[in-house]
Amino acid sequence: MGKTHPRPYGRLLRWSFLLAAIGLLWPHLTARVLAPTSTPAAVLSESGHPYKFLSANAKGPATWPCATPIDVAVNLAALDSASRRSFLADLSASLRSLEQNSHYTFRLLGETSAVPTKSWGFDWVKYTPRAQVVVAVIPSQASDLATEHGAAIGGSYFNPDTDGRLRSFAGYVVIQSERFFDYVPGSGHMSHQALITHEMLHVLNLDHVDDPASLLTERLSHSDGHLGPGDLAGLEALYASSCSN
Repeated sequence: MGKTHPRPYGRLLRWSFLLAAIGLLWPHLTARVLAPTSTPAAVLSESGHPYKFLSANAKGPATWPCATPIDVAVNLAALDSASRRSFLADLSASLRSLEQNSHYTFRLLGETSAVPTKSWGFDWVKYTPRAQVVVAVIPSQASDLATEHGAAIGGSYFNPDTDGRLRSFAGYVVIQSERFFDYVPGSGHMSHQALITHEMLHVLNLDHVDDPASLLTERLSHSDGHLGPGDLAGLEALYASSCSN
């Protein structure tokens, strides 16, 4: 039988270990605390089409820094070489379309081994190239971000700044490789460009709306695959909020 400690000493030892563990983990725990957010109701734009933010607080929606390019890298290890080339072309076209229809700019840095997960956003600086946003086509079991319903998911990580405004610092698009060929190369209905742009709008903090003219219908199959008036108004509102401070 192993040697046991008297009860008071055992408690003291357990507390010592617990406090030491908290001391080691505290910086990581505090780094992951995000500001309380709400999901706002849809806003009706001047065109009569709605847009909606994913997350916001009393100061406004979560936004990316104003007038700063957003760096993007891709993980395409699950694809064959022909599919890689096709997808990279569609990703480039999607980012150009977003640039042409908003004030946001993107830099496509190349391929990465990074796999976005629920905790990845706090470790993205460790990867090369150092890209804030990773677009990954990976098996569903490779990431805890993958959902049972839907072929892809996009979003961002954010923290409050000194004024309490929510600022995005990393983002992700995860496309399940099992569902990759549900979509066709190029643009339009049920295309890779439509899928990428839809998820990148989530990265920028726009949410689903009930509007067939929008690219952000909850089911992409219900959209014609192109940016709609509400999407454009939402992008303008996000950028205005980011630059207002």
